[in-house]
Amino acid sequence: MSRIKQAPKHYSIQITIRKQNSKMEKKKTKSSSSTTTTPKKNKTKSKLLERSVIDFETKSELLKQKRYRPGTMALREIRNYQRLNKLSIPKQNFQRLIQGLTNEIYGNGRYRMQKSAVEAIQEASESYLINLLHDTNLLAIHAKRVTIMPKDLRLAIRIRGGQ
Repeated sequence: MSRIKQAPKHYSIQITIRKQNSKMEKKKTKSSSSTTTTPKKNKTKSKLLERSVIDFETKSELLKQKRYRPGTMALREIRNYQRLNKLSIPKQNFQRLIQGLTNEIYGNGRYRMQKSAVEAIQEASESYLINLLHDTNLLAIHAKRVTIMPKDLRLAIRIRGGQ
């Protein structure tokens, strides 16, 4: 269920309460012993019938989520990912990639890897990628841009001495 915020004082909210239908009135039934009994009220049905209704326009205005300025949520996500100690790439996907590369280079099913070896390769590769992207971001900022481009990535690799 969505939570309704309190409306500002200048909004007028019209609340109407629905009355119980005539079908829900107590019915007298006769049994074989000629006594009259009344069925018990179902609490959930009576609660549903007596719920409050708010104007559609006012309700839609109240339920609107807070809108953040551009970049605020991105910075929040960056801080969140920097705080986390877990790996960014899922382990199974990375393991499949490593197995595919070793099979492609050394032949099919020729080498097997220990779990700790795959984890070490993943740690090293993620650390390399994060540092490379950090350098790429610095190059984009140096060029007075916010968005990184392929030319920034190529320059960062070239400065590092990689291929």
